[in-house]
Amino acid sequence: MNWKNVKKRFHEVVTGACEEPGNAALLITELEKSIDGKIFLINILIDIENGILTLQQVCGAIDALGSEESEIEKSFFDTIKKNTGLKVTSFLRAVTTDRSQYVRVMPLKAFITYSLVNVGTSQEDVDDVKNYYFKEPFQRVDLSGIAWSGANETCWVTTLQELQIAISIDPQPATHLNEALGLGYTVSKINSVEFVAIIYPPDYKLETFKPTVFDGCAGLKRPIRFVSSPDDSWGYTENTSGNGKNMKERIHKKLDGLENGFTTFYLGECNGCSDNRPSVLEGAIKRIKL
Repeated sequence: MNWKNVKKRFHEVVTGACEEPGNAALLITELEKSIDGKIFLINILIDIENGILTLQQVCGAIDALGSEESEIEKSFFDTIKKNTGLKVTSFLRAVTTDRSQYVRVMPLKAFITYSLVNVGTSQEDVDDVKNYYFKEPFQRVDLSGIAWSGANETCWVTTLQELQIAISIDPQPATHLNEALGLGYTVSKINSVEFVAIIYPPDYKLETFKPTVFDGCAGLKRPIRFVSSPDDSWGYTENTSGNGKNMKERIHKKLDGLENGFTTFYLGECNGCSDNRPSVLEGAIKRIKL
């Protein structure tokens, strides 16, 4: 299967089911201008084929769009972000029987932005946060007063085992995780990226969900994600290097505060990102059922 076949499949499955098929045609025309856009359309097909998203949900978002071609891409992502009914936490049953120990990996500045709302991101602020929250590996600190959320009021988590594997591969695992989690942050002399991990207590009672492509979507520069088969309760990242070494992931709703037992781990500074989008696109196409 190639992109031409994928486009044909999208028209057959989605465009024909929309009340406004012209919107779907315009959206495809706009998104296929970039590799990320093509991957996003493929993700939608995969989610539909796996029964995670319904045609009604996808077509509803497309039908709600305006008809201005220059704005249709932005309008589509805005529609997804604003429609709480498209969040997987609103319509899928939570995974509650899994005994995995969770960990949230994120850029240090994202931890500050989302969790420490009264703290800035100047270098002095960043250094203070590092020295207080991440001074020692697996440090126990009081996190009860912080906000625990992220974009779209959800948090993305993997397992402690996945993190331990990443650390065993590279004692400075930030770069590895930047690629393996599909984050793709770029760095420069004036734009450094440091990663941290917040480790949940063992047997922490938490409702988690397998994510859909819509949950990770706040624009085309968001992480690349694929959803697994229906009988797998985990979603999986797609490595930006295209090497197929992905990681498990789920999401959970925001928490009002964190209980005792959470620990922190400083993962280091990211040295860049190996980005092989053509290879990722090729892998995405292979995931579509023939």
